[in-house]
Amino acid sequence: MTHRTARDILLLLALCALLFFPGAAFRGLAGMEFRTALFVREILARGPSLIPRLDGLPYFDYPPLYFLAAALASRLLGSITPLSLALPSILAAAGTVLLAYRMAAGERPGAALRAGAALALTPLFFSCASRGIVDPMLAFFTTLTIAGCRRRISTGRKRWLAAACLGLAGGTLTKGPVGAALPIGAVSLWLLAGRRVRPLLRLLLPLGIFLAALLLAFISAAGGAAAIRPLLEAQFLDRFADEANAPPHYYLLVFLAGFAPWSLFACAPLLASAGRAFRGDGGERRRPGPLYASWFLSALAILTAARIKHSRYLLPAAPPIAVLAAFFWDGLRADAAHGAAAALAAWTRRACLAALAAGAAALAVAPLFIPVSSAALACLLPPACLLPLAVRPLRRVGGADGAFILIAWTLSAGLLAFDQFDGPRTAAREEARPFVHAVERAAAGRRIVFHGVDKDSDGLKFRWWRTGASPLSFTDSLPDLRAALASPAILVVPSASRGAVERELGPRLRPLHEGALGRRRCAVFDLPVTGGPPGPPVRK
Repeated sequence: MTHRTARDILLLLALCALLFFPGAAFRGLAGMEFRTALFVREILARGPSLIPRLDGLPYFDYPPLYFLAAALASRLLGSITPLSLALPSILAAAGTVLLAYRMAAGERPGAALRAGAALALTPLFFSCASRGIVDPMLAFFTTLTIAGCRRRISTGRKRWLAAACLGLAGGTLTKGPVGAALPIGAVSLWLLAGRRVRPLLRLLLPLGIFLAALLLAFISAAGGAAAIRPLLEAQFLDRFADEANAPPHYYLLVFLAGFAPWSLFACAPLLASAGRAFRGDGGERRRPGPLYASWFLSALAILTAARIKHSRYLLPAAPPIAVLAAFFWDGLRADAAHGAAAALAAWTRRACLAALAAGAAALAVAPLFIPVSSAALACLLPPACLLPLAVRPLRRVGGADGAFILIAWTLSAGLLAFDQFDGPRTAAREEARPFVHAVERAAAGRRIVFHGVDKDSDGLKFRWWRTGASPLSFTDSLPDLRAALASPAILVVPSASRGAVERELGPRLRPLHEGALGRRRCAVFDLPVTGGPPGPPVRK
């Protein structure tokens, strides 16, 4: 390792620590992190298991690797906290940044540091890296698999095949079959576009044998044939047969907004690399640019085919965009002395300066219209965003380097302030849930029964586990609901199911009010004392 490489790695690790740790250390839980906390609680209470457990029952939607890592971090830190739940994501995100640096260094050493910094400052990557969710770990193992396959093809050394197998195993144990489909799809498209069928077969044969052996061992250890059907239903039917929650072009919008501004600068090299992959000569097809284009396009196609869509699912496609954007900057910098390239570099810098001036001005006045959690944040954010335009050395840096420094500075200042230090306000609003507080006040210590809203109830379960103010029950079927309501309770049902529940339970229900539980509109009923015997809580 050279002195320059060691310096670059230390700089990237310092950037990752500055960006990722504050949000995990100083904010509360939100969204999927509640479910992660429940999985970790079960592991710490019952011991590790190949099938995660929720409310004491097997949960087949996710493999156990992330939750085992979060449980280990929670045990080392002494308790379940936002930092312990997010620590595997932070480490995985930092590892992905270093992998992007190494992959870019193999092609253009001058662009390697830019590639790592661009990935760390990608808004979607940045915001997910400090959260207790599985997607940053999936991005790391996907990048490791693709890097290992690329090096195996270029060098022929078996140790890179071992690295690819390690990444394949980690991705599969992090998020199931999609953890294998994303890297294999990227490498297959790259090699098939380059008309290299024989290297593809030599690569896929050992990877396929390893993956089949891994899946057989996992199913056998998880319960044998009895576990196959629920695993298939959770991993395939639920993802590809459920009702779509977003339009087909959803991930194109996520790409433009979640990867900005690198998505704008990577469009040209992305299209050029895709063209070289399919119509270039052999030498062009073997360059890594087509690999990054195949990586992004295959991930986009696979994730678009799934019915359930969330922005964080596109996270494994962030590294190729960051690397392609860094190649673009490096190309402008190298060719800036020539006529057309110099004009393009000058135009790009002027456009970036104008965009940054407008963005910094907008951020300067935003606290006047958007409430933030602290007056200090409102005072510090505008100067931080405007500082690059006021510092003469930054304004005078020429060409692509100056634009890159200005963009990176503004992104780090704005995102660090809004997404990290203002995170407690957003997380507290998510966790408090005024609707839930109203329900708990109406319950006054009685049981609260949630019918048909299990996907939106993770935060409630976690809060109940911490406070125990009112016992909670969760049901899906009407017979289970009747058994759960044999004793006095407060009932919460989706507004869409209100008619069926009212027909089933009849005059016992006394409507209270309606409100929003997460994204779902729900109705609240009071069930007064009846003569029937109390029934045990039914927990899903």
